[in-house]
Amino acid sequence: MESARTPLYKVSFDQLLNEWHLTGEVGAQGLLRFESANFAASHARWAASLQDGGTLEIWDKDGKLFRTEKLAPKHIEAGGGMGMPTG
Repeated sequence: MESARTPLYKVSFDQLLNEWHLTGEVGAQGLLRFESANFAASHARWAASLQDGGTLEIWDKDGKLFRTEKLAPKHIEAGGGMGMPTG
C-alpha cells in the first residue's frame, strides 16, 4: 500500500534580501516572497486547505524552528465550491 505524501510548507527569512520566503507547493516555482512571516504562514494555510493539507514549518530570523503546524484540507462538497456566474 502506497502512502500519500504530506506537502511541506516552510516559512523562513532571507537575510540578504530582507524578506520572508514561503516554499513548498506554492507559486509557479515553489517559492513566494512576503513582507512578513504572518502573511507567508497565512498563505500556506490557505494553499494547504485547497490541496490535501500538509505541514507548516515556521523558522525565525535566526534560523531556529519557531513552530510546526499540521494543516488540514478544506473539504468542499460537490457543487458547493465557488463558481462563475451564469447569464
